[in-house]
Amino acid sequence: MDFLADLEGHLREAAAALLAEGAISAKPKEIRVEQSREDGRGDFTSAIALASGNETGLERRLFAEAMAAKLRGNLDFAEIDVAGPGFLNLTIAPQAWGTMLATMLAEDRNYGRGQWGEGREADIGFLSVDEAVPLRSGHARGAVIGDALANMLDFRGFRASRSYRLNGGGVVTVRLEQSVRLDRGGNTSEANPSLAELKSAIGEDATRLGILMEQSSVPVTLDAALLTDLSHANPIFHMQYAHARCCAIRQKGDTALPGLTEPASWDPRAFADEGARLILRLLTLYPRKIDHAARRGEAHWLARYLYDLASVLHAQYYRSLTAPHLRFIRVDDRLLMGARLALVRGVEAVLKSGLALLGACAPDEIR
Repeated sequence: MDFLADLEGHLREAAAALLAEGAISAKPKEIRVEQSREDGRGDFTSAIALASGNETGLERRLFAEAMAAKLRGNLDFAEIDVAGPGFLNLTIAPQAWGTMLATMLAEDRNYGRGQWGEGREADIGFLSVDEAVPLRSGHARGAVIGDALANMLDFRGFRASRSYRLNGGGVVTVRLEQSVRLDRGGNTSEANPSLAELKSAIGEDATRLGILMEQSSVPVTLDAALLTDLSHANPIFHMQYAHARCCAIRQKGDTALPGLTEPASWDPRAFADEGARLILRLLTLYPRKIDHAARRGEAHWLARYLYDLASVLHAQYYRSLTAPHLRFIRVDDRLLMGARLALVRGVEAVLKSGLALLGACAPDEIR
């Protein structure tokens, strides 16, 4: 499932209807929906009118207004606004969010999996930023990035080779800065430690995620004290604890009111809250974040996405502590609780899937 692709399908249908009615002379060649980057601008936005230029035969703002009028009859949208010279700002209806979440959970571990690669073989090629410095095949950073990218390519339908090319001649090319430094504290620092040395010092997950959180073309310093700290200051703990928190909430809900896993047990009012909608918007982006990272040979795009997803889950949890109406566990309102537990299960599933692609674990609990 790709929810954004479904929304783009609605836009294509609206454009086709306008063409059939003679309101436009041609359909736009490019139709793309993206997450809105400004508060108050809906859940998603499309620059369809700007991208089309004047190929539709209508001035861009008029084309956007015609599209909005056609889309307002679609039950997936709660609101559609036209902004600026022709942006469509799309607010998703709570019921449509529920349908999206139900489909996502039904796909389970296959959510985000795709056939982009169509079974083709894919090699990963590495190029050093400093061409005068030869890239060694056993380089710790290359091994971690290469493995993560290969996992993503496999997940999206390729057959990725784990014998990475060293001349950059792969389907995915990574421009790799060789500098990796391990900061042990107390003015003790090591340059270019081996993968085994890194794992011994800070653990496998901290090694992998610490490397993958950074863009491959910049030097990396792994702070041993930070990456082994059990607090939200540590981005690895932050992500893994979000998964453990989801597990704890789900288990508590299953104990308090079992049998809330079916969409019939969900009240879509739970999806109208801004914090919940922010989580839902991020969940829909998962398939495209994998593609974005794999196409560019930059695993940090997926790592940072997972960090953002963890952040909004934690934020919603802490909001619920001071706002009783937002609590995940609501034994006084079975349907509202069912919807919120579904939201938690969605975050749990994506964090587990995404961390696995990066080669890290998603613990059910952290003591």
